[in-house]
Amino acid sequence: MSDLRYPSWQEHVRLAVLEPNPQKLKVKIAAGLQAIEDRRAQLSGDHNTRDERIALDDALQTLQILSRYLAA
Repeated sequence: MSDLRYPSWQEHVRLAVLEPNPQKLKVKIAAGLQAIEDRRAQLSGDHNTRDERIALDDALQTLQILSRYLAA
């Protein structure tokens, strides 16, 4: 059983955070970013999703930090 509150997109972010291989990390970051974008599109217009939107913002920041790490 998953301990993720929003597994449809959080699983992609989790896999990126745990990936030690830089080449695979690029792919997993891209998958995470796409999952976040897709979920945001699904939530557009739904105003009862504040907690998930905050979680999406946090996840996006995490993936951006990982991307900067790869670029360094």
